[in-house]
Amino acid sequence: MKRIKTYVEEFDKIVDGGIPAGSVVLVSGTPGSMKS
Repeated sequence: MKRIKTYVEEFDKIVDGGIPAGSVVLVSGTPGSMKS
């Protein structure tokens, strides 16, 4: 499956190298949890 790198190194590690092409990903968390 083709993956699209986000260039956020730790996030790419968590999602096995990037977001799967054609997928929709929701990033959520409490205020101050470094989402943006």
